[in-house]
Amino acid sequence: MRKTAIIFQLIKTISGFSIFTKNGTRRHLTKGGHWWSTDYGINYQLAAMSTTGSPSEFKSEELSPGIKVIKEVNSDYVLDLHHPKNGKTKLIYHSRNDGFTQKFEIGGNMKDGYTIKNEDLCLEYDDSGSIYGATCSENSRQKFDVIYSPEDPEYKPSLEENGSVMEIPNTPNASQILIFNETSKSKDKYDEDLDEHSHRHHHHHHHPHESPYFTYQKYSDQIIA
Repeated sequence: MRKTAIIFQLIKTISGFSIFTKNGTRRHLTKGGHWWSTDYGINYQLAAMSTTGSPSEFKSEELSPGIKVIKEVNSDYVLDLHHPKNGKTKLIYHSRNDGFTQKFEIGGNMKDGYTIKNEDLCLEYDDSGSIYGATCSENSRQKFDVIYSPEDPEYKPSLEENGSVMEIPNTPNASQILIFNETSKSKDKYDEDLDEHSHRHHHHHHHPHESPYFTYQKYSDQIIA
């Protein structure tokens, strides 16, 4: 007897957060170009706000109440607000030393956006995507979206996620496959839920759905029992 199986494969999942612009053109924080420091004779890896490539994935570690180091996932780098002897500060990826340039406060909320502060300077970006420290103000370019994955301890569901009926089990760093029988009531309910979810986002079933944390694809297959 032939039965149709609907297979959803979770291709990628992360645990942590990514940083996006709150206003204007949607950009994400990622690795940019390199900058040669004449002060130290080092070629530093710059951070940048970009519309291309993949967003960097971070985890935070609290050093003292409200003070955090922002660590890149799967590397030894942390974010560091470098202070050259001449010119304005630059946000870079640097090996960890827990110095004051690597200590940040993240304040705000999902609705209004978050500020990322180092000492008395707030991270700000310009049209080119460069990120630097500036006097804290109401400048919209100092506002960011900090998007946590469901696996992160600081994750808070968005209003859209709270209203969604579709749930995908969380298994960090592993693919997930859910298989339903053609005659299964669970499968029918899952299809109905996915139809509703897909129509809200103007997707069709044969297209992958993407989020900052995972991509899944619907596959149809024939299983002979």
